[in-house]
Amino acid sequence: MSIILGSAQFGLDYGISNTNGVVAEYKIKQILDFALQNGINEIDSAINYGSSHAALGKIKNDLEVSSKLPALDLSSEKIEKKIRDLFNISLLQLNKASLKTLYLHSPQQLLEPGGDVIYKNLLQLKSDGCIKSIGISVYEPIELRIILQNFDIDVVQIPFNLIDQRFDEDNFLSRLKKKNIEINCRSIFLQGLLLMSFKNLPKQFLPWENLFLDWSKWLKMNNIHPVHACIAYILCNHEIDNIVIGIESVEQLAQIISFYERDDHASILFPNIKSESQGLVNPSYWDAS
Repeated sequence: MSIILGSAQFGLDYGISNTNGVVAEYKIKQILDFALQNGINEIDSAINYGSSHAALGKIKNDLEVSSKLPALDLSSEKIEKKIRDLFNISLLQLNKASLKTLYLHSPQQLLEPGGDVIYKNLLQLKSDGCIKSIGISVYEPIELRIILQNFDIDVVQIPFNLIDQRFDEDNFLSRLKKKNIEINCRSIFLQGLLLMSFKNLPKQFLPWENLFLDWSKWLKMNNIHPVHACIAYILCNHEIDNIVIGIESVEQLAQIISFYERDDHASILFPNIKSESQGLVNPSYWDAS
């Protein structure tokens, strides 16, 4: 299992626990240099991540980049041109000749009229050597199941953490591995919620205060840092190939690497704090909470 740098914070004020805003360009360079020095060789980005592409493109580095296409206007007769234009602009901004994985940020569009055109163009980009893999970034297990029944996908990016364990039900991850699908997990800290002190929990999450209280008590009782616990939980799931972690500073990355490299993950008895409540596990519902 490897770490992939998440770059949403490089172009957006991203994450419920983010109090520093968009990461400054000089800090991005420090992070990228430190990542390469420590064996991290991939960064995850997206067209929807504000100025992330442009910021990354200004900094010469040897990291492989994966990116995501935004939702497309399927009523247009020029879907193919739009995909090519978006892809070429991304390469230009990133200062790269190709991408590792090109994800769909709205993969449910594959199931809509015009979805076959999107997939055909992804296959062509792969055939042309412009991308190595076709990926989808999903929020719901049912969404992933339906798409995989209709399309061959190389890489899936899923949310996965101690609270959100939906993708690990019914041996789903094991079945993905049997299909040789690469599994990359994001949101291992649930956008920072799992790292916040109980007293600073935003009011919209008070319906689950008992869950967070149990989490806080468990951390204190076991004298475990929340970053360590969250990383260890993922590392104990051997179906997962990579962890996508958003970074705001070299200090954060150094801490993550230090916990990642520990050898005591398997000895931890994790608390049962899982939930399937959409208002908690799916950040797209948070603004409406």
